[in-house]
Amino acid sequence: NPNQCLFGSITRGYRAPNIDDLGSLGIIDFRYEIPNYDLKPEQSNNFEIGYKYNSKKVNFAISAFQMNLKDIIARVLVEGQIINGYKVYNKENIETSYIKGAELNYAIKIDQNFDLQINTTYTYGQNVTKNEPMRRIPPVFGQNRLAWHKKNIFLSMTHQFAGKQDRLAQDDIDDNRIGANGTAGWQVFNFYGGYKASYFNINAGLQNLLNKDYRTHGSGINAGGRSGWLSIAIKL
Repeated sequence: NPNQCLFGSITRGYRAPNIDDLGSLGIIDFRYEIPNYDLKPEQSNNFEIGYKYNSKKVNFAISAFQMNLKDIIARVLVEGQIINGYKVYNKENIETSYIKGAELNYAIKIDQNFDLQINTTYTYGQNVTKNEPMRRIPPVFGQNRLAWHKKNIFLSMTHQFAGKQDRLAQDDIDDNRIGANGTAGWQVFNFYGGYKASYFNINAGLQNLLNKDYRTHGSGINAGGRSGWLSIAIKL
């Protein structure tokens, strides 16, 4: 018999400043930072509502969420100070923001041998204080997976994707890892397979089959091109 339910939650959270929040003393990414030892914890209120359905053939879940944040720790220019030719910054609790989005997970057993999984996440962030997008918010992204299995053999094809992200904060635009044009969308296909025996396992993979040149939003480098791997594990 299938199981299904509606669910919801409300939580309140605090995140105390860590050593990175306090700031580094010295030159960091073409600026000079000084620490601030008077920072307060960041605060958040989290709301989530969703629906789940589970049966022998189908698992399905969809949810929507929103996180309201205040006392966010942000980097601030110290007016009138220059050290070694660099502008001086420290960090303060000065911003209020929110993040909202939705997530979908769907899995179906097509028949005795085939399974399909679909996962998609969408996130939207807004900096209320600056009236601009929150920095480093990912675009819509997800993965689809079709798998075949029979006895000791399995094969699977995965399709990973991310949309274009050009909804940027000023800090994103100023970040040379992102820039004014944002991050292009991409799609990547991978293939995996394996064989399990009594005394050994063999697993192999081919990744980025189409040799797509792409970058995860916010990353400083492009991801790897077409590649493959093989592993053999012997049970003693």
